[in-house]
Amino acid sequence: MNHFRINFMTLLIISISMTAIPFGFAQTSDIVVLDDLIKEVIENNPEIKARHDVFRAAEQRIKQAISLKDPKLSVGYFIKNPETRVGPQIGKYGVSQKFPFFGKLTLKGKVAQKDRDIAYEKYEAAVQEVIKNLKYSFYDLYWIRKSTDITKEIKDLLDELEKVAESKYSTGIASQQDVMKAQVEISKLIAKLYTLGEQEVTLQEKINTLLNRPVETPFGKIGNFSFTEFPYTLEKLLYLSEEYRQELKAASLNIDKHTEMVSLKKKDYFPDFTLGVDFIDVGSGKTAAFNDGQDAWMGKAAINVPIWRGRIKASVNEAKNNLSSSENIYQSVKNRVSFQLKDALFQLKTCKNLLDLYENALIPQAEESFKASQAGYENGKVDFLDLIDAERILLNFKIAYYRSVSNYEKYIADLERAVGTNVENFN
Repeated sequence: MNHFRINFMTLLIISISMTAIPFGFAQTSDIVVLDDLIKEVIENNPEIKARHDVFRAAEQRIKQAISLKDPKLSVGYFIKNPETRVGPQIGKYGVSQKFPFFGKLTLKGKVAQKDRDIAYEKYEAAVQEVIKNLKYSFYDLYWIRKSTDITKEIKDLLDELEKVAESKYSTGIASQQDVMKAQVEISKLIAKLYTLGEQEVTLQEKINTLLNRPVETPFGKIGNFSFTEFPYTLEKLLYLSEEYRQELKAASLNIDKHTEMVSLKKKDYFPDFTLGVDFIDVGSGKTAAFNDGQDAWMGKAAINVPIWRGRIKASVNEAKNNLSSSENIYQSVKNRVSFQLKDALFQLKTCKNLLDLYENALIPQAEESFKASQAGYENGKVDFLDLIDAERILLNFKIAYYRSVSNYEKYIADLERAVGTNVENFN
């Protein structure tokens, strides 16, 4: 018995010290609206900004792809001037421009446009992924704060029960163990509050990081919200994903890109053209002819001769293999999206059934059981240990209910991510 009292006093001292520790960040009085956070994260999140910069960079490559290469300027000086009928040649100056075979620049432009479009879909995918992560943290924070409120409510009830146990002990109706059990249970709840406070701090820091705020920025209150209605079938979601899912659209664009690449590589079987003009500087001659010392102009044309057909064929085959790979990637992404939709939809339906069970059966029954046990203990008909068990069941059910509320909205976020847009666009 003395050993038990020593352990109890140690636990009590720890509990008292823990009550001095603040649970979580300081909260502002403002109500946090999720839609406002989404707007802020789209504007400020560094990952989204980086993806947008990649898209803008890809946009700049289109003009580069369809433009001709720089013309070449040549300058030549005769070390020993060759004599001609009209005078010695002093130097030669030329300019030339290379022209790719007909259709090459157009195809290069189409490939660059597809790269631009793929970069845009990846940017949109980054937006949707960050929004999903924000919603996950937001709803987890909602659950943690609800758990904290419920735990505090149960602790207040146990504080009252402790007083009842002390009163009954002082009159000899109950044993000292009832008082100690109440105090130990209160200490456990204080420890739970401490853990919840740490989790709240972590989640608020995560949200602030996503929003590109200082991590210590205070976070407002999260108000209650109604469940998101979700009447959509799997067939409807699969249809919508074809229209919205960014990774699926990017994979489809990648097929188009490599189709153009095959056509572009086949153009290497045909020659490119180079056209130019040379100016020849002629010095004064020794004749009295009217064209003595007259400068000369010379037009020129050249083509490359694509005779190494093996190299070109290998290049075409490479492009065809890349095309086949992009088709397989598209099918892989499509399969993954289909699984994500099926899995998230199943989880959502299961979670909704669990919420109904908690709301309509388990929590009401646990509340009645706790009230009955509380009244029975006060009347001496129920053991204190049974009362503690009823309290634990009620606490766990209430916390599990709000965990399921959080999970339900997170499964909605999963479905939105799998489709590629928010639920308001599903109709």
